Amino acid sequence: AALTCEYATGSIGVPDDVDWWSLTITATSRLVIDARQDSMSATPIFDSQLWLFDSSGAIQLAFDDDSGYQNLARIELDVVPGDYLIKVRSFSTFTGDYELAIDTAPLAGGIPLLADFGVDTSSSACLGSGGQPMTIVPRRNEWPRIGSWFEFDIAGSVSTPVVLFSNVPQAPIDLGLIGAPGCILSLQPLGSVAANPTVPGEYEFAFGISSDPGQIGATFFCQAAAIDLGSNALGVTLSDRLVMWVGADG
Repeated sequence: AALTCEYATGSIGVPDDVDWWSLTITATSRLVIDARQDSMSATPIFDSQLWLFDSSGAIQLAFDDDSGYQNLARIELDVVPGDYLIKVRSFSTFTGDYELAIDTAPLAGGIPLLADFGVDTSSSACLGSGGQPMTIVPRRNEWPRIGSWFEFDIAGSVSTPVVLFSNVPQAPIDLGLIGAPGCILSLQPLGSVAANPTVPGEYEFAFGISSDPGQIGATFFCQAAAIDLGSNALGVTLSDRLVMWVGADG
């Protein structure tokens, strides 16, 4: 069916049933699609799945299973003007009724003021004593927006890491000069805060962003550091570098 509004309802009535929806985007936008429970149904879906394809249905642009509320699907990404296809189904052979909610945040004049982030995997790859590097793992559907907390995870550390943060990039400094070969410091630290443990070997960190509109378009950098006495002569490991571009969307 064609979407003519920002809200529609559908049903996965039999196991392995699939619904297709067409969508037209008229401006470069951040697109958010939710396949959530139909609150008016006696048999709401409880585990939805979403796909986004180009207009031909041949090229998959995005897929999600559980990024929405509880086990429901949510896709969030930037798209250009054009026609798209949305595919909805339920996980496994389950059935149920769903609401398909669409939201867009156009980029006025094509100026990208949307929140975004990226991980510079070339910034550091020094191995810890466990034989694995410490890495920053962004969470799906977390965006560095003004007035919010941008949360991410840190994996592969043998001790509680501290997160170094800055708004100033750093020409790469190889800490091999002082005993930590391959550990590349990629920012000029303005401060540091300890991460919070979650499960063994993993930690989480929340980066607070001011609600000041003047922060829109600002760039911030984060890199985790941890004590790991068995990793090298310096006894320190570094993660890759996270780059955040602050936006106001959402």
